[in-house]
Amino acid sequence: MQAVRDEAQASSVPLLVPFGWQRGKLGFVEYDGLSRVGEYSEGTARATGRKLFALAHGGQRSGKTYGGALKALIYNIHWPGARGMIVAPTHDMLREATLPTLFDLFHLSGMQPTVHYDYIKHDKVVKLWHGGWISLASAEEPQRLAGRTLAWEWLDEAGQMSFEVFKETAARLSQPGYPLQMWVTTTPNDLGPEHWIYQVWFPEEYRLRMGEDVKFAVSQDVDEYKDWVAVTKDNPHGGQAAHDTMVRVLGGEGSPLVRQLLYGEFVQREGLVFPTFSRVRHVRAREDWPVDYLKDPPTIVVAGVDFGFTNPLAVGILLYYDGFPYWILAEEYVGHRQDFRQVRELALEIQRKWRPRVWVCDEADPGRIRDLRYTLSEYETQVVATRKRKWGSTQGSIAYVTGVLNSETEGRAGFIVDPSCRHFVHQMESYVEAKQKEGQDPSENPKEHHNDMVAAVRYGLSWLCRHFPDKNTAQAWQTRIVPYAGRRRRG
Repeated sequence: MQAVRDEAQASSVPLLVPFGWQRGKLGFVEYDGLSRVGEYSEGTARATGRKLFALAHGGQRSGKTYGGALKALIYNIHWPGARGMIVAPTHDMLREATLPTLFDLFHLSGMQPTVHYDYIKHDKVVKLWHGGWISLASAEEPQRLAGRTLAWEWLDEAGQMSFEVFKETAARLSQPGYPLQMWVTTTPNDLGPEHWIYQVWFPEEYRLRMGEDVKFAVSQDVDEYKDWVAVTKDNPHGGQAAHDTMVRVLGGEGSPLVRQLLYGEFVQREGLVFPTFSRVRHVRAREDWPVDYLKDPPTIVVAGVDFGFTNPLAVGILLYYDGFPYWILAEEYVGHRQDFRQVRELALEIQRKWRPRVWVCDEADPGRIRDLRYTLSEYETQVVATRKRKWGSTQGSIAYVTGVLNSETEGRAGFIVDPSCRHFVHQMESYVEAKQKEGQDPSENPKEHHNDMVAAVRYGLSWLCRHFPDKNTAQAWQTRIVPYAGRRRRG
């Protein structure tokens, strides 16, 4: 075994060298997490009952299968006697993709068939020189996954497997004296935020994005769940060429398909209300903005408000400069069941910090609008309600936002979002049309669920588009807004 290890470490073959997200003690291949990070020496590494679940989600041709096979090779070099299992969605995928990659790495490391390993095809097992073995299974036959005691498991292209397969295989991690590890590799093709992988590894992001608790719960507080992102163009073995070719085919940089198939992101693709929204195109750090809002005050600051009582309270702050795009500068998000005192304090804090000249509120709560007017009566600002039968309707405001999303100003996107607006970005990527039932009023679409921050921004942006269609903002401000701003209103 030592000879094999030395030969593997001394190999100059580039394919044996981890790259990018795979490399280093904190990289996907060497990360231990259950003892000392990166320590695989049998004399020093300490196996515990805590399990490590490692996820590598990435684009096509990003090296996921290679990374999973290399992790299996290194684990078995450093932990003799370990028993493991490799699971693929189908037997064909296991035979044609996963196993050839594993055997190629065996060969490159100096391992020889019948000397260091035996592939017993009938029994679907690979026996190793140190007494351990690798069981081979398909997610097509989940019954074959039971009844084993394993130290490690690899689920290749797990996005095509069910949550039941994940649970069944995870329960098999119990071989005494070994680090208990499962690594999962997948391309999130057609996998949105509702897929079980996203909910298992990113539960907080799911709650933030979807506004509900996860449906696939695991013991995050007991075991460790860690993830790596594999990007196609970072693969030194032809990744950049594959990226350039696929970008042209898949609709351009930033499209949902590109984000899934090349960047490994879990994004919604079907039924999106705003399919042209892109983090690449529309999300920009403040240092990349064409103006310095601290030195150059915007022409107009507008606050869009979606009130909540049992739902969260959402406030989106929008800026507009003459001749420049609209910005979403900031957002404020208050959880469920806030009282009037919390709303007043938040409104005063926003007014002092951002100085919005107009607050555009959901007309469904006139009582809170009156209270907000009273709270801000000392300031030169205007509090207005949306007019859902006119410019503030759901469909109408969506049309305004879509138009701004697709526009450009001096070569720049007509809609720029600060990265700190996490709720808004997540909701834009998850806001889907409801399936219309027979006889249903079309005005009930799209689905009005967990879109409160998007709604708040829609209100503010629709007001801007409605009142300044010619974008001659300075003149419009003097003629339309100044006469109304600053009036003291009684509650």
